[in-house]
Amino acid sequence: MRRLLSTTTLTGLALVAGCATLGGGSYVARPLDTTQYLTYEWGPPDALPTGDARLDNNAIFADHLTGTIDLGLAAKGLVRAEIGTRPDLLIHYHATVERKLLVDEADYGYNTYPPPYGTPRVQQYDEETLVVDFLDGRTHKLLWRGWVEDTLGNLLHDQGRMERHIEAAVAQLMKELPFGRN
Repeated sequence: MRRLLSTTTLTGLALVAGCATLGGGSYVARPLDTTQYLTYEWGPPDALPTGDARLDNNAIFADHLTGTIDLGLAAKGLVRAEIGTRPDLLIHYHATVERKLLVDEADYGYNTYPPPYGTPRVQQYDEETLVVDFLDGRTHKLLWRGWVEDTLGNLLHDQGRMERHIEAAVAQLMKELPFGRN
């Protein structure tokens, strides 16, 4: 499967570790007449690292992600541009992984002395964000940006789980995508 990315700013999509709901959102340039956008192509490759060696240069991740987005766009009636023609839309994505800390104070009861009434617990976790940008193929102006994010957990150790979470993340993005049939 072919993967190309656009020269715009970062974009990203998140993968989840468990059954939690994916967080995310989108931005739409206004006013936007989406009826003029029927074809798309992936822009030039992104040179930015994800922040996690397990995803950097991971062709399986990249191919499954772009293939899943291709299927979602086809379901909305958008088609890949013919080779040698200018597409109506350029698509770019960027995935990032960031190490986060969660500090939670454990309260062992109201009789615990001295303050702070317990021992804080610190948990490290990886948060992944996937951002997908859609740009005007002629002007390269950002038209729509969608993102999803969640904790990564052990997702990258299980290819089947990774693929299912990519599919769930892309499905969430497709719900908000203003192009094609809704």
